[in-house]
Amino acid sequence: MKDILHKLQKFTKIPLTKMKIIDAEIMLFYDEEENVAGEVHEQDGCITCINIYNEPFFEDEDETYSNSEIIETSDCQNYETKEVPAEQIRALAYEIIETFDDRPLTLDALVDFDANYLAIFEATDDRYGMALPNSGAHVTIQKDGTFSSASFFHDDYTVNYPETWILTEEAVEKLRQEQLIVLGLETSNRPWSYNYVPNYNVFGVDVHGRIKYLSDFPELQNIGYDELPNVVVSERLHTLIVGDDEQAMVEVFEDDHLQSWSIVQDDVIDEIIDNYNFLYVPEPVIYNYTKEQLYERAFKALRYVVGEEYGNYKLERTPNTTALLEKSLFSPSTWGEESYIIIRFVYHFKDIQLHEHAVEMIIDFTYARILSLTVPKIPYAELNKLTPPMITIDEANALARDRVNVQLTFERTDLDENVYELAYMIDYPDSPTGGNIESIDAVTGEITYVDTGFVKF
Repeated sequence: MKDILHKLQKFTKIPLTKMKIIDAEIMLFYDEEENVAGEVHEQDGCITCINIYNEPFFEDEDETYSNSEIIETSDCQNYETKEVPAEQIRALAYEIIETFDDRPLTLDALVDFDANYLAIFEATDDRYGMALPNSGAHVTIQKDGTFSSASFFHDDYTVNYPETWILTEEAVEKLRQEQLIVLGLETSNRPWSYNYVPNYNVFGVDVHGRIKYLSDFPELQNIGYDELPNVVVSERLHTLIVGDDEQAMVEVFEDDHLQSWSIVQDDVIDEIIDNYNFLYVPEPVIYNYTKEQLYERAFKALRYVVGEEYGNYKLERTPNTTALLEKSLFSPSTWGEESYIIIRFVYHFKDIQLHEHAVEMIIDFTYARILSLTVPKIPYAELNKLTPPMITIDEANALARDRVNVQLTFERTDLDENVYELAYMIDYPDSPTGGNIESIDAVTGEITYVDTGFVKF
């Protein structure tokens, strides 16, 4: 335990004085003032997670400080956060990995976010030395060089190699026969306008020449949209929101982009906090309402807030997402029984689904309260007045097909057994960001690529 404390001290200027074992897998470490300074998680003798609590608290929220300067200086005087070069971040990330992980991991990517860097390390396969996704570690470092957290992935895995596979040129030709681009809407600026966006269902080619579709994943099959039933609304919106909890306080928010209603209740807030607390023991859920009754309430609330546009919304159907979530660290099964449901209604305009403008509700089973109702604003009247695209869908697809390529990489094809197989993934080698196409302007044909934040060395 002292060895871990000594290693941690190397990467933080917070004086660490002691550690406390919470259970067989979790240790907390403390500073000189007996404040919790962070935590370390272990499993089967390997460190799986490190979190360092670097965020200081000040009465004057307008002042910004570099964490290292705070530690070095007893009299803090409006220090601005100082960024260090990405090359130093890269070197520090390697040092952290070498200190806490004895595997020969390779830096696969360094991603520049607004407030920090994420260094992604991966293990590599024995035959080709290629990275195996999510097999190594993720290290988060703030822009001033302060180490924040690290996650280490130690699951056993299997690599399946094909006896034969198609050439890169064949994979590219297969992709070029697909519809890579579909019609979309540019909604970040007013007035809205048409654009073209990727067909996200197509994401690669397997080594035998079959197109890889997202919809082929068992967990993603049967996802779709259902027409909404006709409903008559006689209740006030407040009545629909509070359900049986007549004392509930409803907080209303509105700006240029959305309207929202949420219930302010201690038990709701406590539940959300407890869901992320590793010491949380869920209490039994009282089911006073059926799922069908909650959906009926949701339909009425939607009809109330969107009026005559109700018929253009459809219920998002995601029957297998629970199975998908169960494979993640944030599985609902680890939280006990689900005390609420999340319902999303997606607006349909022609063949375009406005996913980012979906109406979302969270409704609990005990009181039938709509804990949260979020309604993004859509300029309905403007949609039928949009200027038609100047370039056709075929021309937009031609722009993508001329630029598309593939990259041979490993894909985790079995999440349960942690199996990796080779596949050709869509790649745009001329992308200035290293990312795929984000959109194509429907008037000029200008291509915008996804801002990945990848740092080049």
